[in-house]
Amino acid sequence: FKLGKSSWTWEDLKRSTMNPVAQYRIYRSPAGNGTFTCVFKTVTTSWTGDTSRPAAGAAYYYLVVAVNASGELSRSTGTPKTLSPAACP
Repeated sequence: FKLGKSSWTWEDLKRSTMNPVAQYRIYRSPAGNGTFTCVFKTVTTSWTGDTSRPAAGAAYYYLVVAVNASGELSRSTGTPKTLSPAACP
């Protein structure tokens, strides 16, 4: 079968938390407990998807993070994730 491109949307944290959000960053990792690398940033609450494809039998894991004007990242209430310090494209 052929893996198609997907689109993503998420909740607008500016409206639900009343905290200012300057941008959202999308991080990807080949392992759910691995290091996540930023692959996209946007000021909207949507993304048209990743052009990269995992190897046969593998998967990618994604994480959407809100960032305020000071560069502080939103904190997850789930299992902590390791984010790469590399710049976001």
